[in-house]
Amino acid sequence: MRLRRRITTSAHKHRQSRLKLSNVAAEMKIETLAVHAGHAVDPATGAVATPIYLSTTFERDVEGTYSRGFMYTRNDNPNRQALERGVSMLEGGAAAAAFASGTGATMSIFQALAPGDHVLAHMDAYYGTSRLLRALGSPSRFHRHERPRRSQKSATS
Repeated sequence: MRLRRRITTSAHKHRQSRLKLSNVAAEMKIETLAVHAGHAVDPATGAVATPIYLSTTFERDVEGTYSRGFMYTRNDNPNRQALERGVSMLEGGAAAAAFASGTGATMSIFQALAPGDHVLAHMDAYYGTSRLLRALGSPSRFHRHERPRRSQKSATS
């Protein structure tokens, strides 16, 4: 129970700090927001700039959990969270997701598609993307950027 309370309290503090940041962000000019978005004062050290975390793995608690929220850097890490918060604030979105590769981002979008969803892709898209589209059996069309009217017609039909 004590562990759960500590995690809940930590999550609540994080949520509160995000609410404060989003209220302040609404009043900032884009230039100021671009510099400060996603940053928060480190409660452990008082650092005002997010440090670069070089760790690939994080400490496991005695009971086998990761109460600090991080297990392996490919899954999540403090720098990725800062980037995602920053992009979210800059774009005015509820959240943002950062990926280690373009293919990772592409697959996450493809996995969100429902069966039969149509995909309109550029002819010069990364070859791996067109192969994935074909392998997934998704109805897709490839267009050329030089012909915007034809592309627009493909998108609406």
